Amino acid sequence: MNFANLEYLLFFPVVWVLSLLLHGRAHLWMLVLAGFVFYGAGSPPCSLLILLVAFTDYAAAIRISNSPADGTRKAWLGISAAVNVGLLLYFKFAARPGANPDSLMAAVVPIGLSFFTLSSLSYTLDVYAGRLAPTRSFLNYVCCVSFFPKLIAGPIVRAGEFLPQIESGRKLDGARAADGVRLFFRGFVKKVLVADTLKTMLVDAVFMEPGRYGTFTVWLGLIGYAAQIYCDFSGYIDMARGSAKLLGFDLPMNFNFPYLARNPLDFWSRWNITLTAWFKDYVYTPIAGTECAGRAATAVVIAFAAGGIWHGARWTCLAFGLFHACWVLIHAGYRSAVQRSDTPAWAYNPLYSVFSWAVTFVLVLIGLVLLRAPSAAASIVFLKAL
Repeated sequence: MNFANLEYLLFFPVVWVLSLLLHGRAHLWMLVLAGFVFYGAGSPPCSLLILLVAFTDYAAAIRISNSPADGTRKAWLGISAAVNVGLLLYFKFAARPGANPDSLMAAVVPIGLSFFTLSSLSYTLDVYAGRLAPTRSFLNYVCCVSFFPKLIAGPIVRAGEFLPQIESGRKLDGARAADGVRLFFRGFVKKVLVADTLKTMLVDAVFMEPGRYGTFTVWLGLIGYAAQIYCDFSGYIDMARGSAKLLGFDLPMNFNFPYLARNPLDFWSRWNITLTAWFKDYVYTPIAGTECAGRAATAVVIAFAAGGIWHGARWTCLAFGLFHACWVLIHAGYRSAVQRSDTPAWAYNPLYSVFSWAVTFVLVLIGLVLLRAPSAAASIVFLKAL
């Protein structure tokens, strides 16, 4: 089930009415059941993955909190990481269609798995680091993991952000409801009218056979893909945030005009914000440490490589991550060189801002070729056509 189909438009009003009628634990049980129905609409067995992840991390967090022995704490953190990362890697590689026809659930790749596994893993990592006290209510935690507006396309909501909302109770009022309706329909327009139209009428054709078209059309197709992926992803997020608001909960913003960015760090602070923050906090920072440029550079490469693989089980997705890692490191060197001397006068020129934006946008577009192309050969063909 997804937000833009008739099933959801029939499903959500029922959940919303029940949400108004029910209170306390009955309300939470209803939300959990709704999450399992929503996620299991395509394949009911996939809902068991939510239960597996929620139970593992709930138990691991309590064990980590209760145990004074560092070895035991690390063991339970390892169990949590093994389940979450293991599921993610299995379904991205071993269970994807065509990888191994005889493997379990080979034809069923659970949608949204990348979002709720990272979200749940952050809970045990935060408990292990002492940043968060574990909840003692399994109902609260499984509701946190299975809350259906954020299941299939994010944002990646950490337990520290969402559990307090569950524990303190939803907030319903007319202004919040009106904002929820506005967000949902804005997202619906982005997804259905803009993203789907661009994909059908322009993007698919150009990416399928870029050699058939002239340079202008290929560039137009690439810019169309940039608009498509933004409207598709941010449209889903708007619908998710709108649905959550109508139920009395808040989800974080995930996009902030990313194509207006003027450097790579600016872009990644605006694009898929919750994913960027996740890799920064749980991959980059532990590896980088402090006061070591070499470790920081290594951490950038590892974090972006992992982020590329998160996007898909293809070499081009890994190349997408490494491309952005190189770009971030080159920019960091440039910024360091400028900061070591007096800021040149040209840096204050408005044309410099325009130039910075143009360079950033073109590099973003090149990265999107790697993300969209089905193979390295196809990406090279497309880049030549540009």
